[in-house]
This record gives sequence, C-alpha cells and structure tokens, in this order.
Amino acid sequence: MSTYAEQLIATKQDYPFDRWKLSADDGSDMWSVAECDELIATFDDLIAGLITLGPEGTEDEKVALFEETIDTLNEWTGSIDTLAREDLIDLIDTIAAAAGLSHIDNNGEGMASGRTW
Repeated sequence: MSTYAEQLIATKQDYPFDRWKLSADDGSDMWSVAECDELIATFDDLIAGLITLGPEGTEDEKVALFEETIDTLNEWTGSIDTLAREDLIDLIDTIAAAAGLSHIDNNGEGMASGRTW
C-alpha cells in the first residue's frame, strides 16, 4: 500500500497542465506555458504542504491549505473557462481524496468551496 506522501505525489499524474501547455504550443491563446507553470507551482505547494502536515495533520490544518490554494486561484489573472474549471475541480477532488478529505461536501463544492471561478 502506498504511503500518504506517495499517494499525494501520485496525484501529480492528474495535472492537466501539460495538456494545456500543448494547446499553447499549438497557438491557442487560452494558456501560456508561463501560466501553466504558475498553476503547477500552486498545486505543488498544496501537495508539499499536505505532505509536511503528514497523515497526522488535523483536518482543519489540511482544509486551511486548500483554502489558501483556492484563494490563490481566485486572485489569479488567467482565464479559467468551463473546461479549465472542471479540470481544476477534478484535480482538487483527487488531491483531497489522497489527503483523506473526500468526505467533506461543503454544499457540493468539496474542497473547491469558496472559488470565484
């Protein structure tokens, strides 16, 4: 069985950002490589924070890390269209499950609660 940290690191396989970078390479105006790198850093920070807390971190501590990530995304100036929004929500849900937080509903928003996109 995978450890807590291994499960969190494995969620990086679900990052949509390489796919988004490919669309930037194809001339799409939706995402630049720099924007994708910025989003990768945001989610890498979330995962690193959850790993630092470890499985013994409290639910409140873990939720606070997700709230910080959502706040960062809310302040982000890039365009988050419908497809990107769905990708990001799916990624947040995947990371939440790996961190043991998939039971949190937040009125159907899960850990993406508080988002403005």
